[in-house]
Amino acid sequence: MSVKNQKKWLLLDENGVSEVVGFILVFSIITLAIAIIYVVGYPAIEDSKDRTQLKNMEKNFIVLQSNIEMVAFGESPVKMMRMELGGGTITVNGSDGAITVRTTNGGEIFNDLVGTVTYGMEGRREIIYENGGIWSRCPSGGSVGVSDPRINLRKDLNNTRYLVISIVKINSSTSSTGGKGTVTLTIENSDPLTPTPRIDRAGGTAWINITSDVAPAWKRYFERLNDTMGGVNVVSSTSTMCNVTIQYDHLVLNNHTVDVRV
Repeated sequence: MSVKNQKKWLLLDENGVSEVVGFILVFSIITLAIAIIYVVGYPAIEDSKDRTQLKNMEKNFIVLQSNIEMVAFGESPVKMMRMELGGGTITVNGSDGAITVRTTNGGEIFNDLVGTVTYGMEGRREIIYENGGIWSRCPSGGSVGVSDPRINLRKDLNNTRYLVISIVKINSSTSSTGGKGTVTLTIENSDPLTPTPRIDRAGGTAWINITSDVAPAWKRYFERLNDTMGGVNVVSSTSTMCNVTIQYDHLVLNNHTVDVRV
């Protein structure tokens, strides 16, 4: 075959052209699939990871709640626990949140800051320890309870009403740490002496005013307490304040202080 005929044959060879076109189509489809996975799938994977991290941190905060109570109530002088940050930030703030308690017979029996421990991820809800309770706060400002605080009301068989208010104050300067690593929290008792509980057996009304970033969740907690026990009235509530009255026959108020460090 002459050189001229060879060139003509190559130009007319459709199999060679088909292989090139087929390769281009397959490569384009693979590239498009990778782009779709990156644009659609990657954010979904990251969202799932963040949700899992927040659920794990809720469980960690319930353990934190138990550890703080053990130290505050004298069952252990110190507790240490590790938490995986998972890209979030944990903050201890001893100047956040406040509670005032007044009674019919004792006047003002408590008025102080209580402090918070908060875990947050950018653009996600926060998980907060405040005065014995675990709370969750959304970026929009809405909040819900995760684990109940230690303000309890119960009745005995004679319908005698017992109100127990256990206040746990975090006496710590503001500190925080964040990132992908692991953080160690140290919890120590800060009470120089064993606190003496305030006891009122005369009966009356307790006025409780709570200043908090999760005040709506506190409001719902007291409404639920009223549903089960009665005698609890939410006088007023805003996004940062909850004011309630509770009728009691016997009242006990315990005040404990712990130091939490990160």
